[in-house]
Amino acid sequence: MSSLRSVYRFFFVCAVVLTSACGADEAPAAPSTSSVANSPVSLEGVWLLEGTDLFLDITLDTAAVDGRTGCARILGSLTASEDGNPTSFSLPGRDTSGCSTAERREAERAIALLQSVASAIPEPGGYALFDIEGSQVGRLQLGS
Repeated sequence: MSSLRSVYRFFFVCAVVLTSACGADEAPAAPSTSSVANSPVSLEGVWLLEGTDLFLDITLDTAAVDGRTGCARILGSLTASEDGNPTSFSLPGRDTSGCSTAERREAERAIALLQSVASAIPEPGGYALFDIEGSQVGRLQLGS
């Protein structure tokens, strides 16, 4: 009976070691943030322009920006500094034909805000957006 307990104890210890080594107890980190202060490490992916319903899908390889609201589609590009932070958005392509007048105005306001961006600073959960004068004009937060 004692040897049977030893065998069970051995298998239990092995299972604990294997489970710990495989990382079963750890939650995976969010793909676009670092583990330090939850700050983004890349603009790649989907972002929400805070205070709007504009989602931006950014592809860094091509610097493409594909924006969508509830009714509009906005296409353009992103220019980034050497450290990867966005410095400007160019959003010439847009389709607001499915929008009401109010929705069209809101989409145009969001586009104007993004086109005023001269720099962005990563912060926990997103990027603070600044104009040429250094005033914060908006914020990108991690989208879904």
